[in-house]
Amino acid sequence: MGFRDGLLRWTIPAGRWGGTTVRVSVLVPLAGIAAAIRTSDLAVGSAVAVGLLLAAACTEAVRCVVSARLGAPVRDLLLWPLGGLESPEATPTRPPWVHLCVPASGLVVCGALWGVVRSLGAPVALEPEPTIAAAFLLSAAVVTGANLLPAWPLASGRAVRDFWADRSGPHAADLAAAGLTHLIGVLWLFLAVAIGSAWVAAAAAAVMLAARERRQRPRPAPRPRENDTFLGYDFSAGYTSLERDETDESSAASGQDEFETAAYEQAAAAPGSLADWRRQREEARRERERDEQRREALEVDRLLRKISAEGERALTAAERRTLTRAAARLRQGPAGS
Repeated sequence: MGFRDGLLRWTIPAGRWGGTTVRVSVLVPLAGIAAAIRTSDLAVGSAVAVGLLLAAACTEAVRCVVSARLGAPVRDLLLWPLGGLESPEATPTRPPWVHLCVPASGLVVCGALWGVVRSLGAPVALEPEPTIAAAFLLSAAVVTGANLLPAWPLASGRAVRDFWADRSGPHAADLAAAGLTHLIGVLWLFLAVAIGSAWVAAAAAAVMLAARERRQRPRPAPRPRENDTFLGYDFSAGYTSLERDETDESSAASGQDEFETAAYEQAAAAPGSLADWRRQREEARRERERDEQRREALEVDRLLRKISAEGERALTAAERRTLTRAAARLRQGPAGS
């Protein structure tokens, strides 16, 4: 995961949903605790936390479904008080309109919640003391309104960043998006001072810190030498060296898969449901392994292209670990996979 540093270090696992590993930032319950202390009402604080989490989950679910349909699925998702974030190490560039699904679906969620609250006849008031319904609706509105701002890594900011990435490259887009985010953050802080709101100031600071954590700072690539290698592979010509090894491994692995398939087809011919159940479990296991190998191959290709274009020093620590695992698996051969 890429959510291990700085502001978003502490997370709560929420399982794997439709191929996406979901985690919840501890900032979500902390926001509820802060609201409960501010209002001296535990119910209001709980409504704030639930409203933030529900709005973030609903809006990001829409984006995940659309991204999967386009062939660029969301692998890692972190839900925090202002929506959702992806791991910065493996975030593909998507059409800008995909990210705009988040504020659009947020408006739908807010409208639906407003209709439910009105139909139930629950009181909606912020003064003198906020009601539970008001806290719930306000939390959903905060998530929607924040993602309308072109601040990276919020949804509209991701749309702006991917729009730039298509034209000037990912690193230039990261720098431009981070600069725009800090400008918006400064204006946001001025607004917080003008209206005297600590909540607005905290949100602005959180967005600026999150953008800082996701900004990549590649060092200049060193001049390639004849013996330049990384993890035992020559990357000076791009990613073709590792591709050749992967081709050899895939040929050997396909022969092993054919042998295993024939063996399990013979077992399946035996009467009884136990053999069928074992065969289905083994087929499912092999399919999961093949999916994982395909995902790893795509990620390795991306990292090798990055090394070819920007040099080895542009890799993050997580990217180096990914290449180390892939290189170790290739050296072990099919028997070690």
